[in-house]
Amino acid sequence: MYSEAVLREQGHAASALFYGAVQTSTRAEVAAGLLTFYSPGKVNILTDSESFVKGFERLQRRIKEGGYNKPWAAIRDGDLWRMWERNMRARGVDTVTVRWTKGHATEQDVASGVCSSEDRMGNAAADSLADCGALRAEYGKDAHRYMTLMQARHGLYSALVHRIHVHQLAVMERVSAAVRGPMSSVTPPRPPRRLRRQAPELIKAN
Repeated sequence: MYSEAVLREQGHAASALFYGAVQTSTRAEVAAGLLTFYSPGKVNILTDSESFVKGFERLQRRIKEGGYNKPWAAIRDGDLWRMWERNMRARGVDTVTVRWTKGHATEQDVASGVCSSEDRMGNAAADSLADCGALRAEYGKDAHRYMTLMQARHGLYSALVHRIHVHQLAVMERVSAAVRGPMSSVTPPRPPRRLRRQAPELIKAN
């Protein structure tokens, strides 16, 4: 999906992660369409998602004719379409249009009139941004797994250092007891609560 207003007037392109328990390509397109409301003037959105176009046409009828007043909670992606409705009522229903263009179009499609060269270029740019967003999501997952591993390793290392300190104090106490008597003032340190929670199996005095 791409917006002619954004491409022509500002020359900006953007991609971002879209969070949520359930994701579909249509839901991502509907969410991306909300961003075009920040563009001044009339916005013409082109998308290769037929379900997005049908949803928009249904919303237009709902606003203009008052029909299809089914509760948003009972409509797929109704949470997003509700925001669409509020924005369209605020800026004017005729200031936004959504139309379909062929996805992954070829030069032959352009030559046969299936889509224009500009539509093909814009849709290809949108697909490229979507791929970048998907890669960013995967890198984010890898980074999270790495940080989780490093946190676990740090917890194990801290627990090991604590065991070493306890062992050193035990050795010092035995040596002192053999030479001058027991070191009554030396007591093993109690491990921090965080270590007792992260690596309890390693925090054991010898």
